[in-house]
Amino acid sequence: MNLVIDIGNTLVKSALVDDSGVHRLQSSEHPEPGVWLDMIRKNRVKRVIICTVRAPDPALVAGFPEELTVLEMSPELKLPVKNRYKSPDTLGNDRLALLCGASGFFKTPQNILVISAGTCITYDHLNNKNEFHGGSISPGIDLRLRAMHEFTARLPLPVRKGMAPLTGRKTEEALLSGALLGAVFEVNGFIEAYRKQYSRLKVLLTGGDAKYLEPYLKYKTFAAPQLLLEGLNKILERNAT
Repeated sequence: MNLVIDIGNTLVKSALVDDSGVHRLQSSEHPEPGVWLDMIRKNRVKRVIICTVRAPDPALVAGFPEELTVLEMSPELKLPVKNRYKSPDTLGNDRLALLCGASGFFKTPQNILVISAGTCITYDHLNNKNEFHGGSISPGIDLRLRAMHEFTARLPLPVRKGMAPLTGRKTEEALLSGALLGAVFEVNGFIEAYRKQYSRLKVLLTGGDAKYLEPYLKYKTFAAPQLLLEGLNKILERNAT
C-alpha cells in the first residue's frame, strides 16, 4: 500500500493507493501529518510520495517511521514520460504528475491534452510519442473573481452558485458571467486549437472546477478526477527500491 500526498495552492489531498486504485481520499486546507501517520500505521504503508507547490517543510515527515520510503516529487525522478520542457526546473511538479497520470491512461499512445481546472487552469500536451513539450497556464475561476475584486475600487467578490447567466443583470451576475463563462469559452478555444493541430486528440479533464466546466464544453472529454494522485503513484512505483 502506498500513500500519495498532493499539497496544492488551495487544498491538500492524500490517499492510499494500491493495484485496485485510490482509497480513503482525504482533503483539507492545510497539511495534516498526524492524519498521514495514522494512515501509515493502520494500513501498513511502505512508501510515500509528496508533491507540493508550496515551500518544502521537512517537519511534515519528521514523525514518519525510519523504515518508510519517502520520496519528494521532482523532475529528477524516473518518469513514465519524456520531459522536453525547456525550463524543467520551473515546471510545476503538479503539472508533471498529471502528465505521468495521463501516460498509459489509454490502451495505446495518443495525443492528449490534460486540462486541470483548479486555482489556475493548466493546459498540457502529451504527444503520441509520450513526449511533453509544454502547455499554457491561466487564472482559475476563483482567481479571476478575486483579481477583479482586489484590483478595482468597487467591484464586489460574488458567491459562486452554479453556472452564471450569459447576460448578467446586476454586477454580481456580470462578474460571475465573465469569470465562469469566460473560462468555459477559453477551455473550448484551447481544445479547438489543439484539435486542429493534432489528429484524434483525447482530452482529460481534472481539478476541482472540472464539474463546473464539463457540462458547457463542446467537445468530448474524459473525466479523470484522481489523475494527479494516480500519476504520483506511478512515479512512486517506478522509483521504489
